Amino acid sequence: MKLKRKGFKDRDIDEVVEYLIKEKIIDDESLLRREIEYMQSKEWGEKKIVYKLRNKSLPMDFIKKGIKNYFDREKDVENALSLMKRKSDSKDIYSLLISRGFTHSTIVEAKRKKEERR
Repeated sequence: MKLKRKGFKDRDIDEVVEYLIKEKIIDDESLLRREIEYMQSKEWGEKKIVYKLRNKSLPMDFIKKGIKNYFDREKDVENALSLMKRKSDSKDIYSLLISRGFTHSTIVEAKRKKEERR
């Protein structure tokens, strides 16, 4: 879109993009994997990650495929558990976890694990 706004012809843009994809300079799949891994490392839950990816104008079917392939559900539960431990003095830990994008089922699983580890 930027190249188009700058006056480049569609044919030239398509040719350049095709070359970049062929040479693996542009690799949407790799970008999606890295983005999901990075966001999980920031202790964000699935819902927040999907929201952030949507803000990058990625198609929803592409995001769903990426979540299915690269989102680590076990790490998600461990992230929620870690936040529960660090923020144990917080009045409403549930609200904190929801605001970080964790699903209800992830929160329940993290609470269960917390109880088991006591």
